[in-house]
Amino acid sequence: MNKELPEQPLTEEESDNLMSLILEMVNHEEYKAAQVEFHRTITKMQMKHGELAQLTAMKADFLDTEDPIDRVRLYQRSIELAQSPLDISVLVQSSGSIAEIYIEDLADHPQGLKWLGIYKDYINQYGNKYAIDDPSDLEANLRRLKFYVV
Repeated sequence: MNKELPEQPLTEEESDNLMSLILEMVNHEEYKAAQVEFHRTITKMQMKHGELAQLTAMKADFLDTEDPIDRVRLYQRSIELAQSPLDISVLVQSSGSIAEIYIEDLADHPQGLKWLGIYKDYINQYGNKYAIDDPSDLEANLRRLKFYVV
């Protein structure tokens, strides 16, 4: 059994539908309409399968909010859910997303440092197969942030 990915409760059709909606959002001029459909589909899947780490992380990826902390909360919840059953991809990607938000969106050096450490710990523990951002790029941005934050 593959310990990296939990048993997938979503059907192949559901996974394909989500990927299709993501592509539609990314490539569509009517982003808002595609985003509404994406979130409606996520909600239906959560009602059917319960709260899943992967769905919660996807919801955070495409959450339209003025406050980045809303996305952080969803990523933190996805990390909680990814502990059991273990979902390495969600642990690595969500922690990296949180680090990026704190460093690049919120310019919060202490939280950026904390979450960069968590991200690097997951990469050290599980490998960088699922890493989206290079930790060294985030580290460089964090060092620059330290000099600009008064």
